[in-house]
Amino acid sequence: MKFFFLTVFSLVFSIKITASDTTKLKNIYRFNKNAHFSKPRNLLSRTIEVLDTLRWEARFHKSCCYIINDKNGKMDVDQWDYNKLTGITFNSLNPMANTAMIGWRHNPHTHLIELTPYWHVQKKRFFNEKSFLTVAPDEHFIVEIITNRKKNEVEIRIKTKHNTLKDTKIFKNIPTNATLIHPYFGGTSRAPCDMSLFLKKVN
Repeated sequence: MKFFFLTVFSLVFSIKITASDTTKLKNIYRFNKNAHFSKPRNLLSRTIEVLDTLRWEARFHKSCCYIINDKNGKMDVDQWDYNKLTGITFNSLNPMANTAMIGWRHNPHTHLIELTPYWHVQKKRFFNEKSFLTVAPDEHFIVEIITNRKKNEVEIRIKTKHNTLKDTKIFKNIPTNATLIHPYFGGTSRAPCDMSLFLKKVN
């Protein structure tokens, strides 16, 4: 039963890339209200060769400036959870075992989106709560995942028009293949409203 659950979770957590995904329509990902997973998505996982550098262009629509309230109408602690923009997992059966991802969340005090490297290494979660970059809605930025298989080292780079943020982790073993991670809302809470973002893999 555990194996079945992990397999199903992997299938819905990953994204299938096809030639048509380079079109403008396919580069827009939408979260429906009360959903974790964005659309479009494919239930078939997509395994890719681990390249030296994976690069994406991205920007958030103003609809991503969300607020999560609790049942009393006050801001919920889940407001500060990081959602997942994109990334890769080295374990297709358990995406939370070994992953390199880009986390994002809306800060309602600044009306900006905060971006940070977000990791799972040997099933342990890592991110720096105080280390992030910010972008405004509709602001273009670049994210990269750079892999050195000889050193079992992975680096995440987030590049905005103002700054660059880098973070590196060592993995026990890096296989020749990885699975691309689908944009995901959460954290714990589901999307509190409809929202959309632009995400295009450029290599």
